[in-house]
Amino acid sequence: MGSNISVFYALTKEQRSLIIPAVYEGLDNFTSDYSKLRKLKTDQNFYSRMRAAYVNTSITDAVDANPQLNMKAVEARSGYYYYTVITDLNRNINILVSNLPNKTYLFSPSRYRALFASYNIERMFADGFTHEQIGEKIDISGSQMSLLTESEFLPLGLVLCYDGRLGRDTRIFEGALQPSQEDWLFKVDVTNFKELSNNIMIINRPVGKQFKLELNKNAFITDDEVIPLKLK
Repeated sequence: MGSNISVFYALTKEQRSLIIPAVYEGLDNFTSDYSKLRKLKTDQNFYSRMRAAYVNTSITDAVDANPQLNMKAVEARSGYYYYTVITDLNRNINILVSNLPNKTYLFSPSRYRALFASYNIERMFADGFTHEQIGEKIDISGSQMSLLTESEFLPLGLVLCYDGRLGRDTRIFEGALQPSQEDWLFKVDVTNFKELSNNIMIINRPVGKQFKLELNKNAFITDDEVIPLKLK
């Protein structure tokens, strides 16, 4: 889990400058609007979902308003759980923005995050990283042993994490999961993104077909935030 990997696949300073403030804006808007609503019984059933919807809306609006960054935001579904996927079209990097308590190191496994992490190892090998650089103890189970041609551009999945319960006080983390979801390939604190360097390495590769994940909205029946996927 070397720093070279995190630098190679990190969000650019321009992307962080767009997405991270949008996360805080969504949290602020939710706090403001929710405080004006009548207190309801059993509102814990939808409170976190509503908060995530505010964050996703804020991020989508920011991405749509800045086409010069060549990103897009789309809505996807896993069972009854809806979420937003941001794609860096230049680098074929998919970004999920998910709630994770700051005190919690890792997500419980889920099917939709497994999908977006499934090509992470192959993408790193395709970009020239060795097994030693990625990590000798990395578990490659759950990855897709690719049969794709070299001209195809494998996707990589990132996750941007925030703790919605903390609101404006949350820290923001950015990372890539192992396909097994048993650990991170890398995870970095990007809360103070303005102070971080912007030494993002440019991926130079021949022009070829860009491989995209095919999202089947009905493929997953797991409600991600409630029922974790049990892994062997």
